[in-house]
Amino acid sequence: MRKFLLCAVVFLSAAAPAAASESLTVYGFDVAQLQTFILATYDGAGQMDVIERNDAAMAMAKEIPPGRVERLMPEHRIPSRDPRVPDRWEREPVDFAEERAVFNFRPSRDGGLTVTMRADLVANPGMWRRERVVSRDCGDFHAYARYAQAFFTGGWGSGLALEARNGRMYVADVLEDSSAWNAGIRAGDRIRIINKTPADSVALDYFGRKYQWSDYGKPFAVEMERPDGERYRAELSNDYIPAQVGRLKQFFAVGETWPGWTREEVEASARRWVSPQEKRARENVPAVSSSGLEFDDAGRVASVVPASPADLAGVKPGDVIVEVNLVKFGDMGAAKARETIEKRVASRLTAILDLKRGGSTVTVRVKKPASARLGQKIKGACVQ
Repeated sequence: MRKFLLCAVVFLSAAAPAAASESLTVYGFDVAQLQTFILATYDGAGQMDVIERNDAAMAMAKEIPPGRVERLMPEHRIPSRDPRVPDRWEREPVDFAEERAVFNFRPSRDGGLTVTMRADLVANPGMWRRERVVSRDCGDFHAYARYAQAFFTGGWGSGLALEARNGRMYVADVLEDSSAWNAGIRAGDRIRIINKTPADSVALDYFGRKYQWSDYGKPFAVEMERPDGERYRAELSNDYIPAQVGRLKQFFAVGETWPGWTREEVEASARRWVSPQEKRARENVPAVSSSGLEFDDAGRVASVVPASPADLAGVKPGDVIVEVNLVKFGDMGAAKARETIEKRVASRLTAILDLKRGGSTVTVRVKKPASARLGQKIKGACVQ
């Protein structure tokens, strides 16, 4: 099962620039289940020891050469006793060093579970008054976070999870129904060339951000080699990847799980690359309202689409919009108000509307009902 789900995450060296921490949110699974998934799919888990595991956090560590952190240690001035000799500077000594992968868990606002992940470099771990975290967010979790997010909820990318073996780039896993899967790429295949660049000269983290899991990356070509030596070429693109429902049921031994985000929901939050042909096609297609709310320049609601976020929030035809997120409608104008409402609803945020209805004012919150969609579909999925 480990090999079946293996996903590679490459830590940057101490000399590389820091990378921001990454996060993902899952629905219908608890902390223990998500920790089990991470231990099975995170490539570093096979090389690290779990040093902390509870309902709020999980940390893994492995020993690294002290030389990786020595130059990051703070310097202290040693005063010279001879006025003719300048003071000298010395760094704190490093006896041991380790690399840590830290995963923090917390409930999300829409009823899910969010995990934030980062990598730290630690000097002299466990030594009283000498342990020091010399570098935070020094690892690149971009590829792993996107892989895991797509696995649980659906996402956007090429569907490849990679690992480095003996300086070569191999496929560790392929998400089903992704562009990589549909192109025939399977776990164990080796990537030889990316476009016209030898893959062995490309860092995994760079490939992950630039090509493999890029919201707006252009299509790219890879030359592959199967374990039996057969070579082939594949054209890949970043596109919608559905949640791996069947694999989740098998991995967690559950009978039912949430089906994940739809293509429309993923596209609304992905800054994806759009071809010139698609741009021209979009210009001839009328915009679709995310909120289901239509109003005139005076703020009077003309129509509400049934079962839309506005309808579920209680907006009715004839209501007059007075404020949008505490800003008066008259100050922002109809165009800005419409843009604000649609952007917030499309991004799964809340648009707070003060409405004049008859002789009274009512306040409604317009938002896509993410937790409502989960409903009974995921009830009972969190089994130990």
